[in-house]
Amino acid sequence: MKIRRTSPLKNPFGAADQNYSLSAEITTGGQRKIMVGSWLLDVRDNAVYFSPEVLQMLGLQKTELGTSLDKYHSFVHPADTKRVKSAAKAALAGREHELEYRMFSKDGREKYIREKTKAVHDQKGRLSKIIGVVEDLSGERAAGEKSPAYIAVQSEGQKALYLKDPLTGLPNRLALITELKTLRQQVKTRGGSFALFMLDLSHLINIRDTLGYKIGEQYINQVAKKLLNYCGGEGCLYRFASLRFCLIIAGSKTMAEYKSIIAEILALFKEPEKVGPYDLNVELSIGVSIYKKDGGGLEQLIRQAENALYQARAGGKKYEFYSADLDILSHKKFILRNGLSLALAREQLQVYYQPIVDLRSFEILAVQAQIRWDHPEWGLLSPPEFISLAEETGRIIEMGHWLLAESSRTYKRWLAKEYPAVKLAMNFSPVQFLARGFANKMEQLIAANGLDAAFLIMEIKESMLIARPQEVVAEFAELQSLGIQIALDDFGTGYSSLAYLNTFNLDYLKLGRFFTQDLMQGGPGEIILSHVIELSRKLGLKVMAAGIENEKQLAALQQLGCFAGQGPLFGEAQPAGNFELLLARRFAQPVLPDGRRLRAERRKAFRISFRRYLEADLTITEMKGRKLDIGSTKVLVKDIGPGGLRFTSDIRFPKDRGMVFKFTTELMGEEITVLGRIVWVNAFQDGLFEYGVEFSMSENLVTALVKVLNKVQSEMLRETLFTAGRFVANSPAGYFN
Repeated sequence: MKIRRTSPLKNPFGAADQNYSLSAEITTGGQRKIMVGSWLLDVRDNAVYFSPEVLQMLGLQKTELGTSLDKYHSFVHPADTKRVKSAAKAALAGREHELEYRMFSKDGREKYIREKTKAVHDQKGRLSKIIGVVEDLSGERAAGEKSPAYIAVQSEGQKALYLKDPLTGLPNRLALITELKTLRQQVKTRGGSFALFMLDLSHLINIRDTLGYKIGEQYINQVAKKLLNYCGGEGCLYRFASLRFCLIIAGSKTMAEYKSIIAEILALFKEPEKVGPYDLNVELSIGVSIYKKDGGGLEQLIRQAENALYQARAGGKKYEFYSADLDILSHKKFILRNGLSLALAREQLQVYYQPIVDLRSFEILAVQAQIRWDHPEWGLLSPPEFISLAEETGRIIEMGHWLLAESSRTYKRWLAKEYPAVKLAMNFSPVQFLARGFANKMEQLIAANGLDAAFLIMEIKESMLIARPQEVVAEFAELQSLGIQIALDDFGTGYSSLAYLNTFNLDYLKLGRFFTQDLMQGGPGEIILSHVIELSRKLGLKVMAAGIENEKQLAALQQLGCFAGQGPLFGEAQPAGNFELLLARRFAQPVLPDGRRLRAERRKAFRISFRRYLEADLTITEMKGRKLDIGSTKVLVKDIGPGGLRFTSDIRFPKDRGMVFKFTTELMGEEITVLGRIVWVNAFQDGLFEYGVEFSMSENLVTALVKVLNKVQSEMLRETLFTAGRFVANSPAGYFN
């Protein structure tokens, strides 16, 4: 590996000083670069000087970044901003730090940054300068296996120093990659396996923010010492990132043995750690990836451990083993999380409108504004697919502001056209609702369009009432003083306490789909719903029902005295232009079914329909011309022919967005592999999706498939219950649940 020195950071104090020449491009034999830049803060005038490499990392001109740390921090990932600013504040007090965080470059690409600071004091011992070295780890993350084992510096002492974590003295990320590369080669040559354990201490952020970096660093050192003692010395424990450690468990082991190791690690921290005057709990999450002879590259191994870790945290578990089923969902979330920062700027967000009608007269009483994201790769996304990511990344607040502003402009246009002055309903996230100055911001956005706030119905979730009841009561009062009405959304799907109806000053109670769907079953559900509606009426609440799909549900709700409702029976959500045609009529009559229309499918030759579902592994091999390697997920195939197949999944895929899917299964003892694109989609209420696929593959693959299908067809004529394949006994709902 070579180090090529680049232009040093200009010394703002006059003569050149090698202390400021901190920037270097580190290149491997494969010409991949790790960019290292620097900044210098002059404490006397609070001005910051950034090296050219920092500007290059972010894709900025010098004038765009200026001489302010605040401007630099504006490019930090929202989820990391608080932590980075806390570290900067500590640096101004003379405390040095090392941390990793994410940033967005000017073109929206996510960067992984490692930052180290050095405090410089004058002759009187006063802090005069702070030097920061920032290293762009994005190339290393992307290159995985090709990452450098070490930097070829002048001496063995320097080499060893570069492979050590400066805080704990443990081997660092580069040392880990070196060892993984060695073990991988051994497994490829001799067989066997090894495991990578990724340990996460995300709660450390709260400890640092509350008790300071000094306590945080002591805490990390004590955790590292315990883990090192457990490992029995050097060789298996590494500090992967500021909040993460990695353990390598060499040698083939059973799943029970791996679980036993996890239990022993968790037991190490059963009691709180004594750090200074504090007793601090150690909350570990662990992701495990196992490498075998047929495994992929190091990037994939590390990503798999991270995916398992994310899955453990999302599910509230202590640990999780990697499963290939996680990969496509993890990939989708990664793409969406990165794209959120640009969704507004690139005008990818849209507003769809759905009528809320009087269940007696079918007059439109209100319109629900729903946000959609027209993603360039994953298609038109509904809120459940990205709202949680928006909350996680901090984008939810600006998205909520945009939705209200855009809906207000549309509403004002409707009034100008003399359409009915109905109410406008919007759902608000707890993150938005509990943000400081929420009511004032709502008032400003509405006033900007010259509207009276009384046009708005604000829908909030039950969980918010439980989390911060006193704040919610105060916020309700402020909003209602403006004329805004409050609806409790999705009642029946969360905590569902009738005490809410009396404790909180609500205007509407909106029943969740659970109640509406339960009306089809009869029995206790209908009795409970009857009491809820009656109690709400006595308390002065108006009850609305969501998800009304058919006449039977409508008739039952009418009989029970439900005030209003929405759902496919009265029309799906649609863009403003299309919805205006319905609003102009003032009424939304139920759309009665006129018989199921058969889907016209152009099929090549015959199609075999299975009595049981055929399990298959699905992966995405290509997206808009880009080759992908993201693992697989399980799907259920209902029928297949030489031209295509039909399958069911619990993942929502877009229709024909340049994605090529590969399906692998087994029939008649032979492995079947086919490639194709999705040409139609059906969504079901239980969170499942049915897809039609048209094959796009070579004649050789088609010929091989036809040969197997002919055998299957002959066998099915002889045997009523054909089972020579990866068939499952469950229904799709049972299988995916």
